[in-house]
Amino acid sequence: MTAWRGPQCMTSTPRWKSSSFVSWCKRDDRTNRKSLMQVPMLENTVSGITLLSLLAGVLLGVVWVGLLWKVRANSRAEALDSAKRENEELRSQTQKDVKQLAIFNERVQQIPELETKLEQANQQRETAQSDLKALKVQLESEQKAAQEKDQFLEKAKAELNTQFENLANKIFEDKSGKFIQKNEEQLSGLLNPLRERMKEFQEKVEKIHDDELKGRSSLQTELKQLLELNTTLSKDAQNLASALKGDSKQQGDWGEFVLETFLQNTGLRKDVNYFVQEQSVSEEGARLRPDIMVKLPNNRSLVIDSKVSLTAYIRYANAPDEAERTKAAQAHVQSVRTHLASLSSKNYQDLYKEQGDLDFVLLFMPLEPALLLALSKDEKLFTEAYNKNILLVNPSTLLLALRIVANLWRQELQAQNVRDIADRGAKLYDKFYGFVEDFEKIGSRLEQAGESYQSALGKLSKGSGNLIRQAELLRELGVKPKKVLPAEFTDRTEAEPE
Repeated sequence: MTAWRGPQCMTSTPRWKSSSFVSWCKRDDRTNRKSLMQVPMLENTVSGITLLSLLAGVLLGVVWVGLLWKVRANSRAEALDSAKRENEELRSQTQKDVKQLAIFNERVQQIPELETKLEQANQQRETAQSDLKALKVQLESEQKAAQEKDQFLEKAKAELNTQFENLANKIFEDKSGKFIQKNEEQLSGLLNPLRERMKEFQEKVEKIHDDELKGRSSLQTELKQLLELNTTLSKDAQNLASALKGDSKQQGDWGEFVLETFLQNTGLRKDVNYFVQEQSVSEEGARLRPDIMVKLPNNRSLVIDSKVSLTAYIRYANAPDEAERTKAAQAHVQSVRTHLASLSSKNYQDLYKEQGDLDFVLLFMPLEPALLLALSKDEKLFTEAYNKNILLVNPSTLLLALRIVANLWRQELQAQNVRDIADRGAKLYDKFYGFVEDFEKIGSRLEQAGESYQSALGKLSKGSGNLIRQAELLRELGVKPKKVLPAEFTDRTEAEPE
């Protein structure tokens, strides 16, 4: 009996169904039959037992083969189920990969457009940064120029003040030094005609005396001529004194006229830079009316009052001897002091304190030799006036002071222009900063708008169930709209997967 080797795993056909197994069974059966025919009848019992054993072995083999086939069938079913599950998972993953690939392709198609927008945005940003840099450079240049101009103006102002002080001192020294010489020249101009006439008179007297010896007949004629000459000299001297003296009202009007003429010649404007006879009331209730009130930059003021002292000065000029001149000079100094006291008592500083600081009050004496005489006779006069915030000025020094005032106004106008330029530059920078902020916000809003547009466009024409596709399906199903969507939208609409 041939030994059975058992099942061969992982085969498609069971062992007991194979042709070899059937052949084996048939061959074994023939062999058994032949053996039975040859065994004697006495051995029937043993043969029956042997046959039963053979049949039991065959039955056991069949059972074993069936069990093996069942085990193999169960293994194949489990493998098939596992393969199906793997196939389903692979299919699901493949669908996900296809969707991801479609999304990726869509984004890849948008890359050139996004790159173009990004490049345009970068160019705009670079242009804006370049413009901002240029404006910053321009602003720094303007601020630097304004600062340099302020420094120049301050330096020029200091130099002008120094030059004014030096020039005023120089003029004062020159005038004081030349006063005596000029006074002598003026006195000589007044006395020389009289001296010449006296000399002529003396000559005539001598001639008359000589002629008297020659004849007394011509004496009456000579005396008549002498009387006429004396009358003429007295009349000329009286006319000169009247012209210099006048009355106080005429002297004051003449001084104010000279003062306002100087103001107009320096370029100052009436009722803008200076005010004439402006009446004001002090805290004590007194009515004050200075001749001129000059406005200065930085809310400051300058009062000018004209004073004419001629009476004592004319006596000094016409004094016959040194004693009379000394007495007349003292009277002239006292007259100037009286003017100083009167001007100081008006307290113009308190009157104009609400309008700004009042630096000095100028006492203007239009007759320059008269002021120089007073200063030469009393050296403390100028210092005392200065301590009372009063400056004694003549036409030369007043003209210089008014020129400086006009220059101060021009400098103030230039400084105001510089301040306006700096203020406008600062406002321009602030406006530009706000513009840059708004520009950045606009860029951000544009980016958000682009993203919103792409999102809305995706919902409209892309993806499964997009609005355009749904609307077209409704039209295909029989809906009859009055209007049809443009082809540029329907052509690029993604169709729904079947």
